[in-house]
Amino acid sequence: MRAKNLFLISLLLIPAFSPILFKSVAQTVNPKVSASKLKWHVPTYQGLVLGKSRRASLVRKFGKPVWMGHPEDEYDNPVKSLIKYNFENVGGFKGETWVVMNRRTGVIIDVALYPSEDNRISRQQIVERYGSDFIERDDRLGPCPAAKELRTYKQPEKIEPLMFLVYPRKGMYVTIDYDHTAREIVYLMKCP
Repeated sequence: MRAKNLFLISLLLIPAFSPILFKSVAQTVNPKVSASKLKWHVPTYQGLVLGKSRRASLVRKFGKPVWMGHPEDEYDNPVKSLIKYNFENVGGFKGETWVVMNRRTGVIIDVALYPSEDNRISRQQIVERYGSDFIERDDRLGPCPAAKELRTYKQPEKIEPLMFLVYPRKGMYVTIDYDHTAREIVYLMKCP
């Protein structure tokens, strides 16, 4: 009975303390939890299903890209097996939208959104829009660490302002910048 009363009281207090609640919920999630253990869901963005939708659907949805070419790996080498289309201000999003596809099949494998300077999205707005069911990770661990990285990771005493909010059930993560705004919103087919 006491637990039920506390639950009801907490429901009444959620609107008043939502910023505090969202922060505490995120911080209680163990950063060593693998996003894949929480079942990474394949996302859909603007009706485009990653892993299924193809180049033709993308062009019908957003039109001609402003730039297309090969994305680069971490060493700035072009990845010839992939093709990237860049769009500006499409799908109701103010900023850049990058879509990476398999070059041979044209299947979309990831979508990245980069808000424009005059359309900065605060961390609070991200949590309001996407919910509080995220894993918070600092930039030393990254959004999608390998199992070995998770096992050897030591939580720092203070989490840096640059962090990732990983939403496994939505198949996405958000990079939160030093000014507490979203730097990028990324939809991925999988997160190791």
